Amino acid sequence: MSLSLDSLDDDTLLGVFSALTVPDVLNLRQTCHRLLVFSSQRIVWQNIGSSQILQQGIPFSKKPLSSFSVRDLEDRVRRAYHLGQAWKAPSITFRASDFAASRGGPIQDIYFIPGYDQRWLITVSQGIWSMITLWDRRNLKRVTSWTPQNAVFSALAVNTSEDCEAALAVSLHRYDSVVVEILAIAFTTPDSPPEFECIARLDTLRQPIALCGFLLALADDESETVIWNWKTQEYAVLQSPVDADLWRNQCTQVVFAYKSILVVRARSVHAFAEPKLAPHPNTCIHHPYAQGTFGWVDGIFVSVPPHSPEDLTGMKGRPLSILVRTKNDDPWSSTFKIQLWTLSP
Repeated sequence: MSLSLDSLDDDTLLGVFSALTVPDVLNLRQTCHRLLVFSSQRIVWQNIGSSQILQQGIPFSKKPLSSFSVRDLEDRVRRAYHLGQAWKAPSITFRASDFAASRGGPIQDIYFIPGYDQRWLITVSQGIWSMITLWDRRNLKRVTSWTPQNAVFSALAVNTSEDCEAALAVSLHRYDSVVVEILAIAFTTPDSPPEFECIARLDTLRQPIALCGFLLALADDESETVIWNWKTQEYAVLQSPVDADLWRNQCTQVVFAYKSILVVRARSVHAFAEPKLAPHPNTCIHHPYAQGTFGWVDGIFVSVPPHSPEDLTGMKGRPLSILVRTKNDDPWSSTFKIQLWTLSP
């Protein structure tokens, strides 16, 4: 007696689908109506997303797999799978996309905006005045531009959260003031194109480094980092040890990890316990519980691991990777060393 796939019970069929690659599933669903319907179920794409995307370290949304609609989940998993295959290929064929982006002067940075149905990207231009331009990723058409009056940008942070109305934080320098504005991408009417809208503002000389949901990390070039909730106006001050050998101890990255905040400066990383935010005046100063110094550093970057379906926080119990590029004490030397460190919970 011979068996066919469409005669198997659902539990057995689910086990078969869990062992298939994305192209195998797409091919198999074309064979009969039952397999078409079965391959469109949430559990099929959750299993594939977990085993072939998240567990393989392929970039994916930080939101739980269960938070997406079935159609959206399948689309995201399919895109992530093809991205992973391209990375593993011995050679990559790039698809060129041209768009006229010269308005407002030379482009300095390009950012993809999380959330908003993965629809937008922005370019940052610096000319006589600064300009942020919003582009539709689907057709690379310009949607709108935002230029603050009589001001230039000094720093910008894009929100890493997909569920927050804030899209980015930008530091604006005017003749007599410095201000950080939180911008959202908002539709004034259902039929009108979106515009940038300022939803919060803070007078501060500190630069925006990282934006995660309602939390904005601001830092100076010496030792102080402020975690500010732009929604509630509460904040906390993180104080890194002062490095007397550096005249400018620039903060390059702030990572919101599980129950901790990592502050990356010119040649060191400081780990702080997750602080309790309080309204002004907040006189409590938080000091690091751990730190690592790497000597004469050319660059440091902390990588946050992809989350698993069992870990809705995204980082619980998982180590962070710290990639450090160092050089010797001779400032004229062109010899560099790459070091990979692991920070375990």
